[in-house]
Amino acid sequence: ATLDRSAGPNVVNRAAIAGETPESDLTNNVSDLDTWLETDLAIEKSFERAGVPNPAGEALTYTLTYGNLGPFDAQGVFITDTLPVSVTYQDIVSPPPGWALSVVISPDLSRPEKLVWYTPTLAVGAAGQISYWAIADEPIADPFTDLITIVNRVFITNTLADCDPGNNRAQVPTAVELLYLKTVRLPGAVVVVWETAMEVD
Repeated sequence: ATLDRSAGPNVVNRAAIAGETPESDLTNNVSDLDTWLETDLAIEKSFERAGVPNPAGEALTYTLTYGNLGPFDAQGVFITDTLPVSVTYQDIVSPPPGWALSVVISPDLSRPEKLVWYTPTLAVGAAGQISYWAIADEPIADPFTDLITIVNRVFITNTLADCDPGNNRAQVPTAVELLYLKTVRLPGAVVVVWETAMEVD
């Protein structure tokens, strides 16, 4: 027999026996075997920046690398990327074919909160990348704090069971350089400037 790899979440294989002679016990004439389909989805996340640490207000490019390691086709696949409050989504760099993007707005309607990609099927061995760019907002900090680390998390799920859920999530920390206000007194004037205590390569 051939098992449909796109079926799910389980397949029932039934065998039955019957004869012309009447039987006193028909309860043992049928046997079912449930085959639960599962897959192994995996995702990784990385980003590019201009320097270390990343200056606040500069563009960050995030890349999601996904794949289906098998043994069955994944059904109803979602990739959900939760954006930190201090990161503002801008646009897609490389739209993935076959995926639909939904941007979830925060309850106060002030910013994109989640990026959700969906595809109905991800075949065994299929893999790809999604790239988008965002802005690290400009937080104001006191002079005793140099950096803030923002963590961007992503998850991949589907309707089938996953035999290795440990690789269904990824996160990437981004060190963002904090800027603070400094007052400079000059002859006849007071100048307020943005300043940082860190050097950016």
